[in-house]
Amino acid sequence: MVNKPPSTLVTRLKTYINKHHRYHRNRTYSSTVSGSAGIQRSQADSILLASSPATPMKTSHVWAVCVTALLCLHLGTTVTDGAEVRFDYTNGPNGPANWGNFPGWETCKTGRMQSPMLITPDIMVTDKKLDAKLGTNYPKGPIPANISNNGHTIEVAVSGLELKINKVKYYSRQMHVHYPSEHTILGYTFPLELHLVHVEPATGKIAVVGWLFTLGADSPFLAQFFDNLPTYTPGSEETFPIDPIKFLLSTEGTYGRYMGSLTTPPCTEGVTWTLMLWDFPTVSTNQLNLLKAALPESNARPTQPANGRKLRIST
Repeated sequence: MVNKPPSTLVTRLKTYINKHHRYHRNRTYSSTVSGSAGIQRSQADSILLASSPATPMKTSHVWAVCVTALLCLHLGTTVTDGAEVRFDYTNGPNGPANWGNFPGWETCKTGRMQSPMLITPDIMVTDKKLDAKLGTNYPKGPIPANISNNGHTIEVAVSGLELKINKVKYYSRQMHVHYPSEHTILGYTFPLELHLVHVEPATGKIAVVGWLFTLGADSPFLAQFFDNLPTYTPGSEETFPIDPIKFLLSTEGTYGRYMGSLTTPPCTEGVTWTLMLWDFPTVSTNQLNLLKAALPESNARPTQPANGRKLRIST
């Protein structure tokens, strides 16, 4: 059964944003956009770190060949007809507005179910068929993880985390961060977004869980690897233990789900997205500065048209 979104959730989101992000109050928002590039973020959307000088965005220097959509998710390059193509997040020829012009990446321009999306009340609908609680199964105690900096994101390879959607089990492959956030809520761009990527072994289908972070205290979970973020070094990675139980607090409460895509080339569609909406974890200014020092290039794709899609809200 699908109904209008619960007024308590919309009110909670509006109150939260107005309380914590006062500059948002005079902004307007709409989910009606035209063109494949979607809504371009203005400078006002970016979180400017007062203690850290602005750093110009640069082209990613990753040199690799993408052999599957999942591997392409954050490698940054592809080889098409023998010519290497590198994407970046600038307004230049390899930026988001032009990703779809390259062979093999056409879906970035022609796709009708692209991510990220602008979350507004008019696309939110309650769906009682969704499980009331996100179906996760995490092992107890620390598990090994590998962290790497590929030049345009920090990626943590981690396995053993289970996500169940409609009785189908997906298993974690990696998590990575975007700053500022890629998804926006009521027109507000959060300072950080974390994606945990899962794959269904039999079909290769992808499911991503996204957390939007707001400025505040240090994140205990992010502290597990933010305190030792590697700088970009081709082919290098570090191994360290990670405690997935620290995720449990942020998988409680209301979530939203929609069908979308990868947010980087080749922008493959058919990705099941889950966004946690009830409580937002915090990230400190110091942690954001550590991230910016290791990853100078902001890496958020602009929001894309909803094209009639709805964000289904759990009850």
